[in-house]
Order: sequence, then C-alpha cells, then structure tokens
Amino acid sequence: MEGSKMLRSETKNKHFVLALSIAVVLVGSFILRYDKFSWGIPVGEGEMPKIEIKPELALSEEPSYYLRRGQYNEVIQKCGQLLAKDPKSKVYGLLSVAYAGLEQFDKASEAMQKAKAAGEPDASLIHISQAMMHRAQEQYDSAITESRKAINLDAKNPLSYATLGMAYFGKKDYEKATEYLKKSVEIEPAYAHGHTALGANYLIQKKIREAFMEYKQATEIDPKDYRPHMGLGTIYTGMGMYYNAVNEYKTVLSLNPSSLSARTQLSALYLQLSKYDDAITEAKELLRSDSQSTQAYFILGRAYSFKNQFDVAIENLNKLVNLQPDSFEGNYLLGLSLMAKDDFKSARQKFQKAEQINARQADTAIALGIIDHFEGDFLKALTKFERTITIGSEATDAVVHFLMANVYLSQKELSKAEEHLKGANGFILRFQADNLNLRRYFDEAPSLSHAHINLAALYLFKGWWDKAIEECDLVLKDHASNPIALYLKGIALKGKQEFDQAIAQFQQVSKLEPQFISPHYELAGLYLATNSVKQAIDEYRKVIELNPKDASVHLALGAIYEKEGKDKEALSEYQKVIALAPDSAIGYNQLAYYYADRKRNLDESLTLALKAVELAPKSAEIVDTLGWVYFKRGNYTQALEKLKSATQLKPNSPSIRYHLGMAYFKSGDSQNALNEFKNALRISQQFPEVDDTKAMIRAIEEK
Repeated sequence: MEGSKMLRSETKNKHFVLALSIAVVLVGSFILRYDKFSWGIPVGEGEMPKIEIKPELALSEEPSYYLRRGQYNEVIQKCGQLLAKDPKSKVYGLLSVAYAGLEQFDKASEAMQKAKAAGEPDASLIHISQAMMHRAQEQYDSAITESRKAINLDAKNPLSYATLGMAYFGKKDYEKATEYLKKSVEIEPAYAHGHTALGANYLIQKKIREAFMEYKQATEIDPKDYRPHMGLGTIYTGMGMYYNAVNEYKTVLSLNPSSLSARTQLSALYLQLSKYDDAITEAKELLRSDSQSTQAYFILGRAYSFKNQFDVAIENLNKLVNLQPDSFEGNYLLGLSLMAKDDFKSARQKFQKAEQINARQADTAIALGIIDHFEGDFLKALTKFERTITIGSEATDAVVHFLMANVYLSQKELSKAEEHLKGANGFILRFQADNLNLRRYFDEAPSLSHAHINLAALYLFKGWWDKAIEECDLVLKDHASNPIALYLKGIALKGKQEFDQAIAQFQQVSKLEPQFISPHYELAGLYLATNSVKQAIDEYRKVIELNPKDASVHLALGAIYEKEGKDKEALSEYQKVIALAPDSAIGYNQLAYYYADRKRNLDESLTLALKAVELAPKSAEIVDTLGWVYFKRGNYTQALEKLKSATQLKPNSPSIRYHLGMAYFKSGDSQNALNEFKNALRISQQFPEVDDTKAMIRAIEEK
C-alpha cells in the first residue's frame, strides 16, 4: 500500500564509473522501493579469466603499463619519479589522462598544455584526456569525436574505447556502449575500470548475469576498488539477498568511507532487515557528511516509527518535508506518525498535502477515510474508501472491503457489513470471515470500536506492531470478547515474534468463535514454528472440517507427515491435493518428488512430474523435480537437460545446484559437478542437502 518511489536527492557524483553504479542503484533496486526483482546471477559459473602477474619493467615503461589498467594514482607516482630523474621526461600526456581519469581537470589541462609544448609524440593521449573532460561535462558528442581521434592514432589503447563506450552510455546508446566497453577489456583484460563500466552498462539493461561476472572480474583485478562492489550490492539487493548486499556495501565503506551512496544503501538495507538501530547509526553518519540528505531523514523517520518512537520520527520527517516539500513519501509518513500520536488534525493536513502531490495513491485516501470514520463522518469515509478501488490493486480491494465493513458496522448496517466482510477475505493472509457471527459480536460493540479496528489494521500493514496492539486493546477494554480485535492483536504479536502470546490470543478467539476459520490457520502455523507438531495437525484438521475443499491444508499436512516419516499419511494427503486442485501443478509436483526421493513408483513419478511441467513450465522447482525424477531413473542426459533449465530459471537455488552437480557426477563430469556443489555452498550454508553437498566435494577432491 505504501508509496513505492524513494526520495531522490543524491548529490551528483562526477566520476563516471561511480555515477554508473549509483545511477543503476537508483533506477533499478533502491531497497525502499519495495518492488522486488527476480534477477538471476551465475554464482561462480566457470572460472574467471586469469590476470597476468605484473612483469618486470623499467621505470620508463611503468606509467604506460598502469595507464592501460586505469591505475591513475600509480601513473602519477611513476611519472613523478621520472620527472625527478629527468625534468624533460615526456610524461605529460600520461599525466593529463591520469588526472582526467581522477577528475582533477585543472591539473589535466595543465599537463595537456605541457605535453603540447614539449611536442610529445603520443597525441592520442591528448584526445583521450579531452574526451574524458567532455564526457564529465555531459558533452557526449564531443567526447565521441575526441575518442575516435585517439583510436585513429592508437588503436591499441583500451582507454580510448572505454571513454568512447562511456560517452555512448551517457547518450543511452547501450548497444554501442557495450561494443566499445567490451573492446576495451578485450585489448586489456586487466583494465578493472573497463569491467566495472561494462558491468554497469549490462546492469542498466537488466542483463544481470553478465553484469555480475564483470563486477566480479573487476574485484579480482583490483580488490581495492570500491566501485564494482557498489554494482554487486545493487545486484544482491535486487535479488533480495540482503545480507550479501550488506557485505558489499560494508566493503565499499571500508575502501571509501566517504561514499554517501553506499552508506545510504546500507542504512536502507538495515531498515529492510529490521535492524533499526543499525539503520539509525548509518543514517546519522550519512547526515554528518550531508546534512541535507532527505534519504537519511526518511530512513530515520521510518526506523524510529518501527521502534515506536514517534516524537523522534516526527522530528526527522519534519526536516525531510522542509527540505523537500513535494515529497509524497515524506508527507504521507509524517501524517501516519502524527496519527500515531493522536494528532488527527495535523495528520489530515499532511495527508491532504500528500494527496495534492499524487492523487493516484490509495494510501492517502485510506488514511483520510479512517480519520473521517473517527470523526463520525461515515459517508465521507465510505466515499474515500470507494475511491481507492479505482486507483488501487486487487490486494487493496480486500483491504477496502474490510474498512468499509467496519464503517457500516459503526452505522449498525449489518447486512452491508456482512457483504463487504466477505469481500475482505485475504486482506490479511488466511483471513476468512465467512463463518463469523457478526450479529452477536457487533450488537455488543461500541460504535467507535470499529474505527479503532480499522486503525489497528492500518498499523498492521505498516509493521507498527505496538501501535496495532494499542488500538486493539482500546477495543478490548470496552468489549473483551471482540474476536476481530483479538485476532488482529494476535497477528501483531506474531509480527513481534511473541509466539506464546500470539497463540494465547488465537486460542481465545477460537473458543469464542469456533467456526471462525482464520485463527485455526494461524494456530497451525505457530504450532509448527514452535515445534508443536501434534497441535499443528489438530488445527489443520479443524480447518478441514470448516473448509473441506482447501487443498493447501492437505499439502501442509502431507509435508508434516513426510517429515515425520509417516509415509502412508503423507501419500494420502498429497493425493487429496491433486483431487481437490487438478489444475494446479503443486500437487503433482509434490507427489512426483515424494516418489522420486524414495526411488519408488518411478514410472508414476515421471507421469506426475511431466504433468506438473505441463501446467507450470516456467517454475524452476517443478522443472527441477522432473530433472530429479530422470536422475533417479538413471536417465542422466535428460536429467542434465532439465536441471540446467531449472538452474537458468532460478540460478540461486542451492538445492537445484546440488541436483545438477549430482547429474554431472553421475555423467562422469566431476569438474562441473564440483563447480555446482561449490556454487550451492556459495549461495547458502543452510539447505536440506548441505551435508550431502559437502560430502560430495570431499569425495571428488580426495580422488
């Protein structure tokens, strides 16, 4: 529900390669956007090209050696040594490019003039330096012209092609950028900046596999260069591999503590990982470097709101909207925080401001409708909620039906409330109100209770568990047996991972309303989370009594019985899944894998797996099952084909990598098997086959 575009006030960084990485971060994967990409990367596929060891060179040869690799500080150092020995050394062209590469353009211009005055023979260096300066000023056509002049004079200098590629990147001609950046690293494979720029060029085109390999290559060449780690952080963030991304941004900051982009990303990642104190620490550090950082104030506002410290949240969000008055996110979150402090008047003003900025956001209409509900203006509240249906999503529709049901209940219009509550099924996962006795419950509830319930629901969606509990408690104070308030409080307690208290809440609801199915779903999941397997099974059985056609419950029971080693019961449940959901691939897949893993009924297993793939040909897990069935049948060629396909669909599944490794091993290809086993462990150290994977690595390496 929350607005998804992150604030953009990043100070422009002039260094091209860093700008590329930052631009892609902002375009593709800033963590606060909440839109998760399903990018795939080749984790360790193949070997990195070998980088040559630096040969023994005369001092006069070293500046050119380092320049071709983009190691500009070393160029300056070696040129200085040459000039100390001989002030007439012809090194000013080299210095001009090195200074331009470091964006020290005054020094670059000075060195360029000295090179011209000295009549240095390599005029291509002058054109490269000029091209770099034009590109930094976004004069891309001039940069292209100068780069081509440099190439005409020296077709073997990788910097000419890299600068040309960078200029085309600036013009958003990514095809030509790719062509020339690839040429630069073909000429000089040890040119780390070239690999980083090529990686960024691939990344902005969402060619994630290629980008990943280029960034990794750059880190292999120059471990002290922070820029490729920015790119890797971007990729890991986009894939949802947040801890990997955290490590990359930490590496950036260890190499370049002044990187504002890395610190911004790191603080946002900590926020996503619910590490609020870490997010606050990094955001405050960011403000020490840039007191005008709207991102930092936004992160602080969110982090303090999650910590239930709304005074501090409001303080930071006020600073944000003072700096950026047209920020939808800033005004909206400030409105919510004021609402949490019961300042509905000020909250309304901020929501109205947010609505002026973006009238197509359902968030503001919902918040304003809840305020209207509290103020007793039911017609206005209903109008606000109805409007969100035209601008929201299907998920928003279920939420709106829940909110409208509560407004009608405040008006004692039971039939309309029942109608909308049926439309609210799924507004919280597994919420179903079909069997809830509204009349007995709501005849007893004070009118304002329903507004508090709506506000509790809003806080739940924001992850403000304590505020949701507070609103539920206000309802329960006057109506202790209110099942919806008890249920929402249980959801909030589960969000806080206070499982024992959550279980107590759901038990209380199920005693009050035995036909209310939602608490039984929740209890089953919580019992599983707390290793109370028998109680989980009992709750799932109650769900089946209330909803015999729910195939997902039989799937869950089958998985429990399978883990418990109760094969007969597991088999029965999986068969029921297929009977209840014959058009879903899940049941066929589960039963096929069940048979294959036990090397039983392999003909039927193959039939089931083929049916599953027919129904869901793009599902990596389902294609993996078919490959594993072929493996168990000894059809290793077909197994390899399907498991490779599964890996392409989901490159970062350690279990699929393990299966592919086993297929390679049985096919006699120990090297590729070893690569895949190692890939699996690079992805994760926690997956079902981790011990088998380590055992296979030892077996192969000990041969």
